[in-house]
Amino acid sequence: MLTASSTMKYRGMNQGTWTDWVTSLDSGNYNTWVPSKTGAGASGTWSINISGNAATATKVYTTSTNPSTGTTYAIPFMASTSSGNQSLLTNNGIGFWTVEGTTSVVGTGELKLGNNTASGTAGNKRGMIYMYGSSSGYTEIIPSNNTTSNI
Repeated sequence: MLTASSTMKYRGMNQGTWTDWVTSLDSGNYNTWVPSKTGAGASGTWSINISGNAATATKVYTTSTNPSTGTTYAIPFMASTSSGNQSLLTNNGIGFWTVEGTTSVVGTGELKLGNNTASGTAGNKRGMIYMYGSSSGYTEIIPSNNTTSNI
């Protein structure tokens, strides 16, 4: 008689000789022989093939590029430093412009803060830099209202 803790065994005969007893695989002993769906009981190196993204992930990758013509890039940022899922955001108030130099032309990499939308117009952004020192003090760099200026 089989009970909940019993296992079913069988054996065969090979040319008149009984083979060793073999335990049947069943729901009671399954994880003795194979890992659970959560991975319990697994060891060693397993080859797996996973494709796609997690439900809340987006594809994030980097590419090193040295454009031969001027190229503007958006600089992504997060809205907060809290833990958990974060959205990468961009806007036209911060960006990077670059062009690769040649033997006869100097290359350029420019950090762009603000935009060229006129003051008093929706969407305008004035570029500013705050550089903090070793204490709570900082230096603030704010451009003039001139059309063009160099520091």
